Amino acid sequence: ETLVEYFSTTHRRWMPGTLRVAASPGTLLSDPSVSYSVAVQTGPRKVQMRDNVSLDTIRTVFAEGDCVEVYNRKANEWVPATVQGEQLAPTLCGYRVKVAEGASGSGAAHAGRVLEKVAANRVRRRFPDRSLVARYMGPAEGFDFGFV
Repeated sequence: ETLVEYFSTTHRRWMPGTLRVAASPGTLLSDPSVSYSVAVQTGPRKVQMRDNVSLDTIRTVFAEGDCVEVYNRKANEWVPATVQGEQLAPTLCGYRVKVAEGASGSGAAHAGRVLEKVAANRVRRRFPDRSLVARYMGPAEGFDFGFV
């Protein structure tokens, strides 16, 4: 089980959850399969299961040093940043990020500034040039690697 963020289309926001993976090996008559379920924390002591969720609705919780982009609502653009420090319940309390030095556009005015309690909906993963990335091709093919 892995701690993740699950995007709830009902609530239109990321919510904390625990990922559960069930894998079935292939046979002569069927391909291997993998299904993903998330136990979503909907309240202090309340959990709801979401079964057979698609991979685009889950992401790992961002950690210190992760490259991200923060959405600037006023300028309607994404600004490069880095996650700063240990994140305590970031899905509920927001992320602490530092706007990248040398950010352009609307980010230039905030370059080097630390932003507190940034809502999870306004943070997405960033892949700098020449970053090694993995692309999941399915249970039979596994992962494919490449560079941005």
